[in-house]
Amino acid sequence: MSSAASLTTANRRPIPLQVRDDLIFERIEYLGISYWVVKDPVGLKYFRLQPEQYHTLQLLNGDRHLEELRDALHDELPTVRLQLSDIQHLITDLHQKGLVFSNRIGQGASLAKLNFEEKKKKLFNTMRSLLYVRLPGWDPEAVLARLYPLVRWIYHPTTVTLTLLFVISSWVLLAVQFDTFTAQMPEFQQFFSWPNLLYLWITLGTCKVIHEFGHGLSCKHFGGECHAMGVMLLVFSPCLYCDVSDSWMLKSKWQRIAIGAAGMYIEVVISAIAIYIWWNTQSGLIHHLCLNIFFVTTITTVIWNANPLMRFDGYYMMSDFLEIPNLRPKADRLLRDWFGWYCLGIEAKPDPFMPESGRAGFVMFAIAAGLYRWFILAAIMVFLYTVLKPYGLQSIGIALAVVSIVTILFNLVLNIYKQVTAPRIEPLSRPKIAISLGLLVTVIACTMAVPLPLHIEAMFLVEPHDVRHVYTPVPGRLENRPVQPGDQVTFGDTLATLANPALALEKAPP
Repeated sequence: MSSAASLTTANRRPIPLQVRDDLIFERIEYLGISYWVVKDPVGLKYFRLQPEQYHTLQLLNGDRHLEELRDALHDELPTVRLQLSDIQHLITDLHQKGLVFSNRIGQGASLAKLNFEEKKKKLFNTMRSLLYVRLPGWDPEAVLARLYPLVRWIYHPTTVTLTLLFVISSWVLLAVQFDTFTAQMPEFQQFFSWPNLLYLWITLGTCKVIHEFGHGLSCKHFGGECHAMGVMLLVFSPCLYCDVSDSWMLKSKWQRIAIGAAGMYIEVVISAIAIYIWWNTQSGLIHHLCLNIFFVTTITTVIWNANPLMRFDGYYMMSDFLEIPNLRPKADRLLRDWFGWYCLGIEAKPDPFMPESGRAGFVMFAIAAGLYRWFILAAIMVFLYTVLKPYGLQSIGIALAVVSIVTILFNLVLNIYKQVTAPRIEPLSRPKIAISLGLLVTVIACTMAVPLPLHIEAMFLVEPHDVRHVYTPVPGRLENRPVQPGDQVTFGDTLATLANPALALEKAPP
């Protein structure tokens, strides 16, 4: 009786949490279902809340207890039945997101701990990928506010139409003159030699700065804000990044897609200008720089920005088009659940935030993204090795490859370890584990059995087999050579006739 009474008392104890007054809410539909996007203007964080999360947050006033909160939620959402434990989980999640506050003593320490854990996680993620390093930035809102009135005209429909026609005309010119273009492309080592590599770095950095300002100005055009811009090292090349997360507050998915495509749009225009300048100039620095600009804007757009398998512009555009927020995390989560069930026998816990239909598509997307990540990593390593090899620095490329591969494998093993050691009631499936280990050993054995080519560079001398060298004991001038290379000879045949006037004079009779 005492435990039941204490439990009842706890359920009726006021929850000392209140919704923050400075939060900004926007109701947005995804696939016909309304969600609430909340903006934290202090931490510049954005969260998408389910209806039960949103109403729970709004009902927290510091006085209601759990039972009152449950009854109020039933009135707001008659079709959703939440238990007291479910409401406790919702409140804990809202507190971890920093959307509520409390006037009680000791809250500052918990918030400071959460902030420290978040910074440590960011630092760990930065150190985990040496090929993609994102450095702290600054607030560009004031700069964008001054620039936007000067470039507002580029967003006019007439300007956009004429620009697209200009870009298409440059592609037609490139297709017509493709043979001439490819003939002027330098060899790999010449193109990526140090003098031109410096031009490539400068070109890449300049184009990416314009690219990111395109994102920021487009976000400003559609009514959003941009409060984070900074330097990023992409494969050791300086670039710029621009955080336009405020676009999540826009109701129109087409506006969000336009903001995501703005950087690539700017780069395509730069590429078109470079094509026309390249065609109308002779060999020289300008002609060569235009070739670099075309290469940088085209390759980076196709491989990085436009590809939905990488978490860049193309990924966010596809996510907005499909109206599936957090597409990659959901796909990775479903892939882990799939692996846990089919390989370990771990049954996934029901999650209301995960999709109920189309799960196979999410899993296939996660697998494709993982394979493409390995492909990009291999391409980057081969590129660095090839570029550094003429300078005897190929060991740097090998070291980076080893570190990157070990890091990816370590994270993979760590995730599996967490999945296996997570507390659960049901045991692991030994038959599934045995079959999975057997398949893994078979794949490794088959991979190790595949012969791989090994190329070694060394000086060598080619000589005919069973060769016989013929020498003359005295010097002379060749006068006649009756035998030509490749002729058959026998013992006693004359191979060549030499003349030595000094020797002939010496042997002449007195």
